[in-house]
Amino acid sequence: MKKIFTLIILIVSITIISGCVTDPNTYYFNYEELSSKVISIELINYENSNPRIINVKESSISNIDFQKMEVLEILPSQNIDSFISKLSKITFHESNKSAEAPIGKGIKLNYKNGNFIIISCTITKERAYSFVAEFDGEGNFVKHIAKFADRPKFEKLIEEYFELY
Repeated sequence: MKKIFTLIILIVSITIISGCVTDPNTYYFNYEELSSKVISIELINYENSNPRIINVKESSISNIDFQKMEVLEILPSQNIDSFISKLSKITFHESNKSAEAPIGKGIKLNYKNGNFIIISCTITKERAYSFVAEFDGEGNFVKHIAKFADRPKFEKLIEEYFELY
């Protein structure tokens, strides 16, 4: 009986330890940082007929092709602060996996310095393509930020603020 109890404790311990090791770190946008940088927020659609999931490296994410991006709607300036506040409460995960480029509808956060962040997560028949990255004003990749942990909450936020979503 003592051996069985010890075996059960060992299995539970290994399960707990290995589960904690593989959980990704959470990421939240910093409200203060975003509210001081963002000058406009747009609902966009990005044409991507060949989405791929990649391991993120310094040069692995494609630069933005502005010919593939369509602005669908611009958030009224009086709603930017409350949008950012709610966005900063949505959980993302730090990850080295990402879609290579945005796909479908998403959000573009435009910074005062010309840089911008694109946030999109589109589900196809095959899988979800999560994309959260920063670019410079020319569309050159700056940094990968995270991947989605709470896509439904993000969709509700967009539905609340944009009519065309």
